[in-house]
Amino acid sequence: WGLAANTRVGATVNKGDLGGKVELKLKDDGSVGLRLMYGTYNFNNITLVFGQDYGPLSDFPTFSNQVFNGDNDLKGWGMMDENPSSRIPQIKIKWNGLQVALLKTGYASVLNLPTTANATTEVLLPHLEVRYTLKVDPFTGDIFGGASTYKVKSESLYIDQSVNSYAIGLNGGVKVAPVYGNAMVWMARNGKQLGLHQADGAGAQFNLDDNSIINDKDYGFALDAGVIIQKVTIEAGYGLVSSKPDVSGATNNKAQSYYLNATIPILQTASAKFFVVPEVGVFDYMKNASDVNQGKVTYAGAKWQVDF
Repeated sequence: WGLAANTRVGATVNKGDLGGKVELKLKDDGSVGLRLMYGTYNFNNITLVFGQDYGPLSDFPTFSNQVFNGDNDLKGWGMMDENPSSRIPQIKIKWNGLQVALLKTGYASVLNLPTTANATTEVLLPHLEVRYTLKVDPFTGDIFGGASTYKVKSESLYIDQSVNSYAIGLNGGVKVAPVYGNAMVWMARNGKQLGLHQADGAGAQFNLDDNSIINDKDYGFALDAGVIIQKVTIEAGYGLVSSKPDVSGATNNKAQSYYLNATIPILQTASAKFFVVPEVGVFDYMKNASDVNQGKVTYAGAKWQVDF
């Protein structure tokens, strides 16, 4: 009984080669926040984007329709996504399926250093992301990657270390009515510092014995498949994500989620639609890097939504 997680109001404007978009998010508590605000310039089949937009590592057509937890869509549970909510100030070039972006580095931190270290961070290079999308009906595919680096400094602990992170992956899908399927697989190093939303991801840490950096090895994959029967879409999905500190004896800290749902249209007009999505599923935190079981949540319910 509230606003959908993506409730928004905005405007898109275009005049000749120039354009722009402003989009505000609306919340149940009455607060208003900024989702998107960017300008565009088009020339010779190239689009330049300046402002706050989705990054290449998050602007995937959402192939999962997991509705629990505010339309989670397996994000952070196998499907790659970025924080905060995937919308980041940036400069981006788009050309014939290729996206190259320099984004604000928002996750430079002093890691686990104590406050007494008086540590600071210095961003050396903008956060870089690249993605190429190929569409050959009925198939679509993406290859993508990103990288970021910054320094952590502490004079009292004689620390001057670079924290490096990267991610690479593949995404693909096929749709032959009435069935469809999608898959994504990726790997990363220090994904948390890159800004990836990842269940149980610890990210890089300092070894406080010798002030060296312990890197975090990450990977994930997600699958979904569905069929449309008499306008009702039945879908199942599965995602798994894993992180592992690069130290002897550590184990993978995994988490998985899976679900089954049905999107049932109730009413649709030229300007509005009403639908219901019953769903059952699981969020399983599995075992952490110390091989301790972290439990799981099993849920069942339904979302009803009106779009207008």
